[in-house]
Amino acid sequence: MPDQHFTNAEKLPPYIFAQINKLKQIARSNGEDVIDFGMGNPDQATPSVIVEKLIEAVNNPSTHRYSQSAGLPKLREAISNWYSRKYSVDLDVNNEIVTCMGSKEGIAHLSLATLSDNDDVLVQSPTYPIHSYGVVIAGASLRSIPLCENLDSFLVDIESAIQNGLKKPKMIIINFPSNPTTQSASLTFLRKLLKLEKSMISGLCMIWHMLTLFSMAIGRHLFLKLMELKTLQLNFLHYLNLIICLDGE
Repeated sequence: MPDQHFTNAEKLPPYIFAQINKLKQIARSNGEDVIDFGMGNPDQATPSVIVEKLIEAVNNPSTHRYSQSAGLPKLREAISNWYSRKYSVDLDVNNEIVTCMGSKEGIAHLSLATLSDNDDVLVQSPTYPIHSYGVVIAGASLRSIPLCENLDSFLVDIESAIQNGLKKPKMIIINFPSNPTTQSASLTFLRKLLKLEKSMISGLCMIWHMLTLFSMAIGRHLFLKLMELKTLQLNFLHYLNLIICLDGE
């Protein structure tokens, strides 16, 4: 019989959304009225103009092929133009924009491509599942940093983890506004975090996963600052599909 021992899979904690669904089913089976805020699913239909365009694209035989790995050039150009119009941010179409099936897929594959079993990664806790799952699946060592209400204390804990670890982390994964706590971060916090990163670690990759970014004014400032710095930060943006009520990951 083949070896049924899957080391990385056994390290994964129970999937939070599966646990929520189980609790929800138990509550409903007991006759309780449950209002589900679990996964943030759209509660309205996708606008008809978008549905019609998708149908039109599916009916076009030229779309029945594999997409280019970085995403369609016209799509990446449209993304670049959108950021330029809306936020005066200039993004290089060929080097700074990649389309993914969703932020979870992007973070998971980035982890697989960049991490090995001798790497350490700092991840805030609690956090969105893929932030920790991606690290574990890639075989790297996960070091969780508890998120504090006082973000200055959170920075102190990050600095302590860097200084006291057996080796320097290769990556830090940060998620603000935080999922699931909704805690937000200020531009001051971002500046302090980047200063800490630059002063303590050379070549560190910091992933900043911003959920519902554009619904918050501070989110726009954070994004502009990240683009201005042009360092090793990678930003996964997960929002546009939500405002058009089209589910995505």
